[in-house]
Amino acid sequence: MKLATSFLTSIKTIVIALPFGLIFAAPALATSENFEAGSKGSYTTGNVTLSSGSWNFNDALVGNLSTDRKNGARSARIQRGGRISMNFNRSGGAGTITIRHAVFGTDSSSRWQLFCSNTNGSTWQQIGSTITTTSTTLQTAVFNANMAGSVRCEVRKTDGTWARLNIDDINIGNFSSTTTPPTRPPAPPTSGSIHLA
Repeated sequence: MKLATSFLTSIKTIVIALPFGLIFAAPALATSENFEAGSKGSYTTGNVTLSSGSWNFNDALVGNLSTDRKNGARSARIQRGGRISMNFNRSGGAGTITIRHAVFGTDSSSRWQLFCSNTNGSTWQQIGSTITTTSTTLQTAVFNANMAGSVRCEVRKTDGTWARLNIDDINIGNFSSTTTPPTRPPAPPTSGSIHLA
C-alpha cells in the first residue's frame, strides 16, 4: 500500500493507492493558522503569505511585541474596523471553528465577528454571534459554521474603535452531515411461530 500526502497548502488530502488500481481519498484535514510564518508590520491593506495560504490584512498586521497576546512569537493584531480574510478556499467546507483572542496591551475591549463564504468571497455569512473581548489572556471562541463546499473565512473587528485586538490559532474543521438511518421494518415471522392478537 502506498501513502502519499500533499503539503502544498494546509488543506491536505491523503491519497491511498489500494490493490487493483482502487484509489481512496481521505477527507481534507483541518485548516490551522497560527501566524508564526508571516510578516507584516503596518496596518495598511495587503496580502500576507502564512502557513495556511495567502490572507488579506486590512487595518491589521502581524504582531510580535511583548504586548501582543499570542501563543508563540506572533499573532494577528486588528484595529478600528479592520479584518483578516482568507484569499483561498478550503475544500472540506467548515464545521467547528475555534479562534483564540485577547485585547492588545492595556487597550479597552473589542467586539468582533466571524464570517464565512462559499461563493469565493462574493457574499459572506456571519457565523455565530458577536464576540466581546475583554481579557488580556487568550480566550477561545467556538463557532459552528456548518457550511459545505469550498469555504473561506474572515475575522472582522466591528466596533470601529482604536482599541486593538489580537487573534491567534484559527482552526477550521471539516463540514460533516449526519443523517438518521431509516427505521428497519420488523422481521417477518419465522415458520412455526405463534403470534397472539
